[in-house]
Amino acid sequence: MDLKTKKILFICPRFFGYEKHIIAELEVMGAEVSFLKDRFFDSPLQAALTRLFPRIAKLLVSRFILKILDNMPNNTKFDVLFVINGQTLSKIFLKNFKALNPNAQSILYIWDSLKNRKMLQENFAYFDSIFTFDSADAKKYNLHFRPLFFVNNLKAINSSTFKTRDCQIVFVGTMHSDRINVIKAFEGVVPSHVQTFFYLFIQAPWVYWFYKATKKEYRKTKREDFKFNPITEALLHEAYSRSSIILDIEHPLQQGLTLRTMDSIGAGKKLITTNNNIRHYDFYNTNNIAIIKRDASEHLIDPRFWDTPYQKLDEHVYVRYTLRGWLKEVLSL
Repeated sequence: MDLKTKKILFICPRFFGYEKHIIAELEVMGAEVSFLKDRFFDSPLQAALTRLFPRIAKLLVSRFILKILDNMPNNTKFDVLFVINGQTLSKIFLKNFKALNPNAQSILYIWDSLKNRKMLQENFAYFDSIFTFDSADAKKYNLHFRPLFFVNNLKAINSSTFKTRDCQIVFVGTMHSDRINVIKAFEGVVPSHVQTFFYLFIQAPWVYWFYKATKKEYRKTKREDFKFNPITEALLHEAYSRSSIILDIEHPLQQGLTLRTMDSIGAGKKLITTNNNIRHYDFYNTNNIAIIKRDASEHLIDPRFWDTPYQKLDEHVYVRYTLRGWLKEVLSL
């Protein structure tokens, strides 16, 4: 598919600015992009209600989106419907979109485990192509398997000659599932000479106090241990520039590789991860990647790992995980 002059309706959750990078790259490739949020309800309370009452959320969001489409000039026709996750899209919207755009190609990309997003399966019939970042889901549901990507400005970090490092290992992530336990266990085995930068994000202070009251692993934590605003892209990339290793802790219910794993490729950083499935990927290299248990009961990191330099990947492997490489595969370009 040649994207020049193509009109794309892009529906995606707002997630640490990644949607902006995708839109920008699509426009560089010649497409005209109309963007709609997959989640219209952004506050922590609204997100919680969406999770508790997903069918009501789907109905409300579909009404919002259909109203937006109806108000577009000259009954705009789209060539492509490109959806990431689509957890709040209903059959009503998808049927209406198809009726208004009978020749449009519809593509769904899932960057979460279907164990966490079971309702997505209800919409599979309305898409021409469905991709997932999770190899187990691809096999189980007969979907196309395609790992995620890294954003373009990480290339500058990879090629940088920046030498001063005041932190050696970086972790940035939302506190969910057992992540706080994994971090506590990991901190107990990090060598004393290794400096760390941890950005532990919780959606709001009230969410933290709820966790502290209901989850024993938060009982001994302090409010100041956590951040309540998503990390800015500038701060994230500064942290990457001043580090040599990224720590990755995937959700225990998923097998797919996280965006932080892709960041390590883009920025040319070593990776310590709890995801054992990384062994099966074409960029796996024991010099660059160390795998740990979630409880750190087996600390198998070679002491030399902390200080030896990163080994550059073959160019064709590196290019495959660029945003452009991802879009070309998912959009069949």
